[in-house]
Amino acid sequence: MANLFQQLLPRGLRTMPLLIQPVATCKLRPERKTTSRNVQIVPQMDKSLVLVVDDEALITLEMESALREAGFTVALASSCSEAERFLADHTPAAAVLDVRLSDGECVEAARTLAGRDVPFVVYSGLGVEDHDEAFSRGVTVMKPAGPEEIVRLLRELLADQQPRMTG
Repeated sequence: MANLFQQLLPRGLRTMPLLIQPVATCKLRPERKTTSRNVQIVPQMDKSLVLVVDDEALITLEMESALREAGFTVALASSCSEAERFLADHTPAAAVLDVRLSDGECVEAARTLAGRDVPFVVYSGLGVEDHDEAFSRGVTVMKPAGPEEIVRLLRELLADQQPRMTG
């Protein structure tokens, strides 16, 4: 069964041209902060920010809407390079990554997220066996799972990240 956005697509068209302002147009610092010993400083985590990396406009719009309704702040990237530029200056609380985009596989973004212990959902039409090892730290959800499923998973992943109270 097609979702509302899929029903609105002209016959034979899988995706619509991207109508969302890409992350790359946001003001990003051109270089990473470093200390005198040339050690990279990891940007502080924004506890409500979710990065969505996908090049299908309708999926992105649907995902953004569901995440905002759930109380998250959303950053969008429509390419791997946009995601990498965003992650150079920001650490989201969580992310949703498509594997293959127009400029390649988002392996570096997945590695960056895993290296910072940021939970992420791999939202892909590819089978798990087709993924690079970098994606193994994420929870894989096959398209066309709905955005409500993604929101539920992100909430679970973020709850698992919270420090446990002992009594």
